[in-house]
Amino acid sequence: MEKKKVTIECTEAEAKLISKALDFYCRMGLGQFNYLTDNDTIDKISDSREDFNEATLSLKKSYGLTGNSFYGIFNKQVGDDCKIAAHLHQTIRHEFWKDNKNPDKSQHTVNAYPADICQIAEIPVPEFKMKIND
Repeated sequence: MEKKKVTIECTEAEAKLISKALDFYCRMGLGQFNYLTDNDTIDKISDSREDFNEATLSLKKSYGLTGNSFYGIFNKQVGDDCKIAAHLHQTIRHEFWKDNKNPDKSQHTVNAYPADICQIAEIPVPEFKMKIND
């Protein structure tokens, strides 16, 4: 079966939103429900932090998790879809880190390093490429 190539052209803000969505998707698969409020809409509508915390604990229980626990990215419970989403998210963050015109490159954050989740997980590396135009 032939693999089709898809080109997506978007603004910087849209690419960062895609990256944020990939991170959100991955975190949900890992059981990191405390990150639900990284979604602006969920953050705005979660009136009570106590109720929200109770709801996230209930979700964790459905995953077989307790308290502040969650699955690690390389846990056997975590599907390749989450690993690939995390890899793509890392790729986008790294490209923006490299492109930043005035970064303090002496500060090596996680964004300074290329994505490697798929290599470590020993699954096929996405053919995802990103080019930032001025």
